[in-house]
Amino acid sequence: MINKGALCAGIAVVDSVVRPFVASPKMGTVALVEEIGLYPGGNPVNTSIDMARLGSPVAIAVAVGRDGMGKFLIDQLSLSGVDTRPMFVSNKFSTGASVALVRHDGERGFIHTPGANKIFSDRHIPDTILKRNKWLHLSGFFLMPALDGTPSSRCLMRATKLGLTTSLDVCWDPSGKWRGIFGVLRHVDWFMPSYGEAVAIFKVKNPDQIAVEAFRLGVRRGIILKMGSTGSRIYLADGTRGIVPPLKVKAVDATGAGDAYNAGFISASLRGLGPLDSARYGSVTGALAVSGMGGAGNIRSWGQVRALAGRVRVVATSVKRVRV
Repeated sequence: MINKGALCAGIAVVDSVVRPFVASPKMGTVALVEEIGLYPGGNPVNTSIDMARLGSPVAIAVAVGRDGMGKFLIDQLSLSGVDTRPMFVSNKFSTGASVALVRHDGERGFIHTPGANKIFSDRHIPDTILKRNKWLHLSGFFLMPALDGTPSSRCLMRATKLGLTTSLDVCWDPSGKWRGIFGVLRHVDWFMPSYGEAVAIFKVKNPDQIAVEAFRLGVRRGIILKMGSTGSRIYLADGTRGIVPPLKVKAVDATGAGDAYNAGFISASLRGLGPLDSARYGSVTGALAVSGMGGAGNIRSWGQVRALAGRVRVVATSVKRVRV
């Protein structure tokens, strides 16, 4: 029984997903694809919808415009069972939007316009909202100029003071600078980037060394590296390393896979499961997201994920000097 749930906060967009994308057509011509779909998008949007499907109490704090796309996001979140009361609706900025270009193998690239995400800051996440929850998940770092860096630190510190567990995920930094995150990590319980993002941030490729660097900068409880088709790794502050294999599925659309992993991990943690077990659930929800279109893919229920979690066996070992 979960008494309090999670607040997911950060970037919100409407995703136009194009599949399969091979190459851009020449100007003045037309290229045919199998599918173009409109889906709720943005890291916290995906994670909150996935958590709601898993039966976890979840609310969302994001900024959207007072336009058709903003209404679409609010409606889709509400229909999924997400508490949308913390959302901010801007009269000045439009809703953020992305075009996701998905290849045959499920990998994708994005074209993005930030819209109202440009103004979303820690002032949109007041203590009154934080107090209703047990977990704060910030995601979309590097795409929110008014929240990234010091404002994120302020928000995370307030959440910690109120007794919430905190987690942080990032987006690809289109500027290529990867700045502003190092001072934030000491306020984070769980850091949850993709492997590629972590390599770009820390400038090292060895996953164990990435963990060393993240702990050195102050991450408190653990680091999760999501490594796509090869699975994931979880590093705990006590020196435990868990190698988490992927649940094998046919890849259709990798959009939101990392966000779905986060949803499985957080939902399992809120139910009292330990970190290694929670990583198994993250592996399953990530795989189910990849096996269907949009951020939620084929995620249906907690019972569905629980039944599949037994197929994922985490190999736990010790890593010397993970915490430095």
